[in-house]
Amino acid sequence: MTDHLRHRVQIAQRFGNRIEAGDAVFMQGTEGIADLPFTITNGVRRELSGVNRFMLLQVMRDKGWSDPRFFTADQVREAGWELATTVNPIGLQYLVSTDEHGFALQSPEIKRFQVFNATEIMGVPPRDVPLKAPSQQLALAAMKAGFEPGQTQLREAVRGWLDSMQSELGNADAAGNALRVKLAMSLLEVQAELPLANDEFSEFAGEWTRKLSTDPLYFFECVKDGELLAAAVMGHVKSIAAELQMTETIARAKRAPGGSTTVTNEANDGSNARMEALFAEREAVLAVPFGEKDRAKQLGARWYAPQMVWFVPQGLNLERFREWDPRSYSLGATAAENMVIEEFSKEMASQGLDTKTVVADGEWHNVSVNTKKSKANKSGSYVLSLPRTEGASPTGMIMNHHTGVALPWQYEGALLTPEQKAGLRAKTLEREAEAVRKQARSHDQAAEHAKEILARSTPGDGHGYVLKKGISAEGLRRVPGSVLLEYEEFHGESGASMVRPDGDYLIVPMCRADGEVRAVQAINWDGSVKMFMRGAQKKGTMLVQGASSLTDLLQHPSTSGVAFGEGVATGASFRSGTGLPMVICFDAGNLETVVAQCASQLPRHVTPVLAIDDDQFHIEQSLGYLSRQLGVNPHAQSGSVVEVLSGPNGSRLVPLGDAIADGEWHQAPFGRYCMNLVRENDSTEVREIQIEAYIEGETRMSSARFCNRGLEAGRTALQSLDRGEGYAQAVLAIPEFASVDGRPTDWNDLAKAQGPKAIRECLSKVPELARLLPAATLERPAYSRAPRAATHER
Repeated sequence: MTDHLRHRVQIAQRFGNRIEAGDAVFMQGTEGIADLPFTITNGVRRELSGVNRFMLLQVMRDKGWSDPRFFTADQVREAGWELATTVNPIGLQYLVSTDEHGFALQSPEIKRFQVFNATEIMGVPPRDVPLKAPSQQLALAAMKAGFEPGQTQLREAVRGWLDSMQSELGNADAAGNALRVKLAMSLLEVQAELPLANDEFSEFAGEWTRKLSTDPLYFFECVKDGELLAAAVMGHVKSIAAELQMTETIARAKRAPGGSTTVTNEANDGSNARMEALFAEREAVLAVPFGEKDRAKQLGARWYAPQMVWFVPQGLNLERFREWDPRSYSLGATAAENMVIEEFSKEMASQGLDTKTVVADGEWHNVSVNTKKSKANKSGSYVLSLPRTEGASPTGMIMNHHTGVALPWQYEGALLTPEQKAGLRAKTLEREAEAVRKQARSHDQAAEHAKEILARSTPGDGHGYVLKKGISAEGLRRVPGSVLLEYEEFHGESGASMVRPDGDYLIVPMCRADGEVRAVQAINWDGSVKMFMRGAQKKGTMLVQGASSLTDLLQHPSTSGVAFGEGVATGASFRSGTGLPMVICFDAGNLETVVAQCASQLPRHVTPVLAIDDDQFHIEQSLGYLSRQLGVNPHAQSGSVVEVLSGPNGSRLVPLGDAIADGEWHQAPFGRYCMNLVRENDSTEVREIQIEAYIEGETRMSSARFCNRGLEAGRTALQSLDRGEGYAQAVLAIPEFASVDGRPTDWNDLAKAQGPKAIRECLSKVPELARLLPAATLERPAYSRAPRAATHER
């Protein structure tokens, strides 16, 4: 029996004994417990969930603790607190579902830790006791769901509501359904003013005990479903609370001087205090056609005459008004620059990005993101553009490379007058022109520094990264970290740097098509740090292996084919396995750019080969996102399975765990989500995953997209190379792996796993490539030499 299963058996037996004795926390009631147990990490509240949550609730009930805060020994020490002398830790266990890159693990990893309650820690500051959701709000939510509580039967109404919802889970086991409802009600007792009752479902206690003794997973599944039921109820309660708050806001505005005591024609009353207050605290503006205004009003939308726009008052669920989303109607919603930046910053913060300095100049900026380890990183990036044309809205993109989220953004604020729009556009054009001039100066300075670095470098042979990847050092150089630190481009905007002065860094020249060096990439000894020069040109740059430049390569009469790839290791491996000259483009986006720029320069007889990465684990990445953000279990055995391309000639099946990908909204432990699958044309294979989510504690909807980025870039590049008859046609080369263990994606992974010959064997199956291989692999081109290096000295 594995440790993981043994632990579950022990927990199930423990709760089975509690049920048999009649003193399980969900049977006794949760009187005196002020809140659900949680810990605090980096100042952020982290909910404890699943069986761990009920274990801590049980201990709190046994010990008489009301404080729900729990901390590890390290947290206590770092905070400068002190543990009581007789304190005993509480042992917990959880599963790590994602790896360091945000992908769902092929199998979960078990982590064990110990926590201490705040009651037994000296020096912990007191906390305000949170107010439970009033019984009135719970009753209104139940009534809205169709369960009338009457005068004294609130608990019975909530029980009926939960019974109705859990039936949708498809469980036919009466005892299990009763346990799910009982667990959910115990959680609701902590969060809302729900009357207590200790004798519910007592007739099932014996069945629960017997079931837990034979099937430990039974209890864990019931806990998971019970949490979902409770979360769904509390979501409705919070919506009711928001609507009541809005009603009170209106009532206060009516009582205010100048406010109306009766409801009159709101379309003509936009100047009174209550409408001003409602519009100032709006959720969003709407694009409601005239013929649909009555329906929008029935759903709760309001008309604001000064701006001639419908809007959603604060607290209403935006999902009701999704069909009138202004992003679908080109309303031309623009605002003053500070308003745009403020709204964009809120969205950045919700995705974990640092918002100290946000610039709306249409350029990409790197920022740090919040992680469990530290904020000393540049794993976030954003671009924010103000409108340049009439009717356009400010737009942006937010990327968290740590979590894999790429979020498009569009401003939804209030409309401005034509004069204000004109002023904003003029300022935008002026700022963009200055940004272009500033960027050109930055690019030129970085290029000079890159040439100096290359002049001070030595050959890259023997560098740790070269040895680790098993590649040739053709065209690569190396310098000490102390050299790189002399240049500001290897320091962040705050002055910090990931470069270590005693490190040994592999230097990858980044050149234009004519061979002029514009920047360099630096890679540390083990490849864990790969840095591009800050402020340097990346777009359109490349490293050519097999010639001094792309221009020289294409002009050479013996060139019959040229390959394009992403990274240094995969490009060098492909060249080694085929003998073809290789154009290394550094990433998928730049591969698209380089291919598009040089497409017209390719001679008729030269075959372009797109040696792409097969980033086929986009399903696992999306499951990792759902696991981290919403607590969806990616390892459940009862979920559905989808098909994904796994190479040029195959596919594989990926289980979704508890994730439901049907385009509908579903409740999760920490919010709600909607998951859509985009499939290949005329195929069952999943090409893209789109997720929208309302994450607990956040006010805006989050969106994320996951796809096979390497394959997507290859297809885009193929379109650029559609040169018509008389030209050698481009070929898409996709690595094919005998096993996906370890999640291989590129040609270097193939060479390391199956040997360099595997590359040739994979490509020999493609007729257009097989024609190129014999000549390419018998002899390296005689014109192969390293890119030109400058002789500058510093």
